[in-house]
Amino acid sequence: MKRELIPAILAEKASDARQKFTLCHGLVRWIQLDVMDSQFVKHKTWSSAAQFNAWNIDVSLELHLMVKRPLTIMKRWAATKQFKRAIWHIEANVDHGQILDWCLEHHIQGGLALSPETPLAAITPYLHHKAFARALILGVSPGWSGQKVQPNTYKKVRALRGLMPTLPIAFDGGIKKANIPVLAKHGVTSFCIASTIFHSPDPRQTIKELKGLIRNLP
Repeated sequence: MKRELIPAILAEKASDARQKFTLCHGLVRWIQLDVMDSQFVKHKTWSSAAQFNAWNIDVSLELHLMVKRPLTIMKRWAATKQFKRAIWHIEANVDHGQILDWCLEHHIQGGLALSPETPLAAITPYLHHKAFARALILGVSPGWSGQKVQPNTYKKVRALRGLMPTLPIAFDGGIKKANIPVLAKHGVTSFCIASTIFHSPDPRQTIKELKGLIRNLP
């Protein structure tokens, strides 16, 4: 399966978000926007669809919804043509089947994310839904970027790959150049990276280097 880099944008303000989108311009096909509501996790991030629409960003957009009510946020973005994929947390107390049905109706790819402490079995009832497009394994606790990967999450990736040999598996949190080959070996196909890119001295060059590394993996 083809592997890809997906820069993950986590921003408190619109100006920060726009700057990060601009840094990625022309280098990647997909960008992930991290959305937090200060309820599901303690932080809150920028997530204005109206402001994004005014920027005319040419990219496929994935929303990583670390929120209590993911469908509410998804509906706000439904008219945004770049919004093509939504990933929300299995730990959210919502009707996941209903949300996947909404994704199917609105031609949005759906996906479920698992926090490090959540067993893989939590998402297995949804793996064969027609809208289910990928799983997102968090290597760190949901929240701010810059945390170190929790080692048990590697095993979760490997177990899911054994269960679903062709399913796209994304990984988010603690990804650095040094552990990308290990994650790929376990079965990760999409590498969602924030701090390694945006805390680097030259984010655009870092994106190019990460893309080269991922492209040349065995």
